[in-house]
Amino acid sequence: MRKFAGIIALSSCPFLSIAGPWGNDFGLSYNPVAGGMGAATYANPYTTSSSVFGNPATLIKYTQKPRSVTFGAAYVNIDFRLNHDGLITGAPFSGKSDTVNFLIPNAAVTAKISDDVVIGGGFGITAGLGADFRNDTPLSPAINYIAFGNNFSVAKKLNDNWSIGATATMGFGLLDVGPVQSAGTVNDIAFRGTIGVLYDKDNFSFSAHYTTPLSFEFENAFLISGTEFGNVPLEQPQEVVLGISYRFAEHWDWQAALLFKNWGSADGYEDIWENQQVLTSGFQYSKDKWAYRFGFGITSDLRKENLGSTFAGNTTLGFGGQTIPLNPAVVEFLQASLAPSFWDYHVSFGLGYTFSEVTQLDVFVAQIFGDEEEISVNNQTDVDFLQLGGGFTWRF
Repeated sequence: MRKFAGIIALSSCPFLSIAGPWGNDFGLSYNPVAGGMGAATYANPYTTSSSVFGNPATLIKYTQKPRSVTFGAAYVNIDFRLNHDGLITGAPFSGKSDTVNFLIPNAAVTAKISDDVVIGGGFGITAGLGADFRNDTPLSPAINYIAFGNNFSVAKKLNDNWSIGATATMGFGLLDVGPVQSAGTVNDIAFRGTIGVLYDKDNFSFSAHYTTPLSFEFENAFLISGTEFGNVPLEQPQEVVLGISYRFAEHWDWQAALLFKNWGSADGYEDIWENQQVLTSGFQYSKDKWAYRFGFGITSDLRKENLGSTFAGNTTLGFGGQTIPLNPAVVEFLQASLAPSFWDYHVSFGLGYTFSEVTQLDVFVAQIFGDEEEISVNNQTDVDFLQLGGGFTWRF
């Protein structure tokens, strides 16, 4: 019975983060400029995508030209290794996930309506999960989750220093959890909103914004008994983000951001993750047509301790015609095998080149460093992320 419980647990959990240092939310990690500055560009976005997918109030900074467009993409390589002693599954295994490479696009546009109003829109992949150990264990687990975000934003300048903004997001999610005989691809649509404020004076900017949850409900995602399918709720959490930007010398800019993410109350995540705080910072040195960037960030531990017997709202799982009850040991194995968001810090470097006053090209590389994490004495995980990306911005 314990062996089957472990099989179902491994096969049914959609929780390997493929994102940056904030769970499986991508934030600004893969935007062309932000990616090289620790994803800290919330107060001074530099590119349109950082406004549309960050604080919408910063759209007001795009009044020099009537329109602007940013196209970008990032390649992500994940090295996720897992060792399990077989206590839960009945058979020990050691392997590397075959879900390794990802391409994450993003695009955004802005339009100046007046000197006091700017609108924008964007499309991109905003969250994702994935793991594949089918070649490492006869349990054959394979999990993939992608959330697309379609954003519409507007910013209004209130006076010389203050601006406000709002974003409406329509999300489209796809979830596929294994094993093959008990699951298939399901989808859902969800909505969320963001409100933000920006204070901008001389060389200093301060921003703050709040984003509501994005609540997917994936119906009939996997078996919870011999014949009955259960739902999987996945709620990208509500968050509060504070950002600052300061030009402290002629060619030097500094930005920092503090993020509060409410994973501990988010459906589908609350059983294994806790609330998270992220502190990230970035520098830019710009001279002539070149910009050189560096970023660094640290994060609190997502891992929840003292786990219960409920997972994603379900207390049982089905496999081979049987109904398997969950217990804390199985949920702990889930946490170790498919939710290894156990890293301490990340570093990034970026480079930008301005061809003219209307065009610029930006590229970045980032590395997220994970620790070898031991979850009880039965599971060991090791995760590292390499990110390469860039984008082109056109103002006209």
